Formats: sequence, structure tokens, C-alpha cells
Amino acid sequence: ALSQAKAQEALALARKDVQLGVSRAAEVPDPTLKADALTEIAQLAAGKDPATAKSVIGQAIAAMKEIKDPEATANLWAAVASAATEAKDDEMARDAIDKGLTACAALYKLDSNADDPNEAPREYWPSVQHYRNLLYKAAKVNGTETALLLVKINDPDLQLMGRIEVARSLMGKPRGDMNVWVRRGNRMLGTSLR
Repeated sequence: ALSQAKAQEALALARKDVQLGVSRAAEVPDPTLKADALTEIAQLAAGKDPATAKSVIGQAIAAMKEIKDPEATANLWAAVASAATEAKDDEMARDAIDKGLTACAALYKLDSNADDPNEAPREYWPSVQHYRNLLYKAAKVNGTETALLLVKINDPDLQLMGRIEVARSLMGKPRGDMNVWVRRGNRMLGTSLR
């Protein structure tokens, strides 16, 4: 709760003064919430001050080094890619996309683990949703060359979903909400992410 409150305060402050927001975000104890707040602040700054946005992205990436959850990192790398794109740093965006694909692959291993598989419909697996989100954002940076990233994905169904997201992005169609389901045994968890 403390981390959430500090992250929200940091975002509110950043709308008025980016540096003040960044300093408050540095106080957020939870690394996931800290990195998330910093990427949002970077996106706020990107249009007005790309240099500051890049610096804030660097701080977000540093906070991400403490995060072990591949779902959190996949989501954050997609946000970093968006912030870097808005800050006109395509190299940083491409690096974030590459790292995001690595996080998605780790997440896919968890979803498809034979000993404890995700029994939710595959379309809603966290890995599938994060791959789709990341590839949509990759097309904003790489254009049609994003198809080259699809060869890194071994699963043909994931490649097809990725192609759909790339086409949607290139046509300027909006990316919908991500509906994520995890079902293991009798436990079912579902979330909707933006």
C-alpha cells in the first residue's frame, strides 16, 4: 500500500514537475511499482524533454534489475519501449523490445510447463498476451521489419498472433486491453491490463 501510494504521488507530482516526480518515485520501495512509475513519468516527459525522458528510462531499467517476475518485466519492457519511442530513441526502444521478448519467452516456459501448466485458454495466457503487446509496440519502432522478430518465437500459433498484432499496429488500429488468465488446478486468476 505504501509503494502504491508513493507511486501515485510521484505521478501526480511529475505532471507539474518531472524532477520532483522522479525523486518521489525513487522512494517507492517495490521495484515493480517504482519502475512502472518511472516509465510513466518518462512518457510524460518524452514529448517535451527527450533527454530527461531517456534519463528517467535509465532509472526505470535500473529498478527493473531487482524484479524476478517475468510477467512484470515483460510488461515493463513494453512500457520502456513505448517511452523510448516517444523520446525518439529507436535504439533504446529496440533494446527494450529484445529484452521484452526474452521475458516473454521465460513467461511462456511457465505457462507451458508440463509439470504445472496454465490450463486457461491459451489465447489468454500471460505469455501470449505479453508477446502480442510487445510485438504491437515493436511495429511502431521497426515497421515491417518487425516480422524478423517473429522468427525468435518457436511456436507457430504465437507467430500467427504476433503477425496479427504487427499488422494491426502498421494499419494504425488500436491495441485492445489484455485479458490475462491463469488456471492451475482449482485456482483461476484473471486480470485485464492496458
